[in-house]
Amino acid sequence: MAGVSTFASILEATGVPDYVGGWAAGLGSAALGALVLCYVGGVVLALACSTALLPIIIPLIVAGDVSAVALVAALAVSSTSSMSARSRRTVR
Repeated sequence: MAGVSTFASILEATGVPDYVGGWAAGLGSAALGALVLCYVGGVVLALACSTALLPIIIPLIVAGDVSAVALVAALAVSSTSSMSARSRRTVR
């Protein structure tokens, strides 16, 4: 929990929420802006939930063995599917 709070504080201190919100609002469509914000939130959540993997991930990125963009996408997909599976078990 402390890691997520620290991550959120860093994002807030650097102005990321205001920047992303302003950018999404400027897209011209409220639905498109909301979709972009949901996507950004999902990626941020995936990374925040995967911070324990950073000591393993960083050397792979630095060595050039894995693309940072591909890794973020993979983490987002895996976190989303993992959370979806947990929520289905809880609902039943």
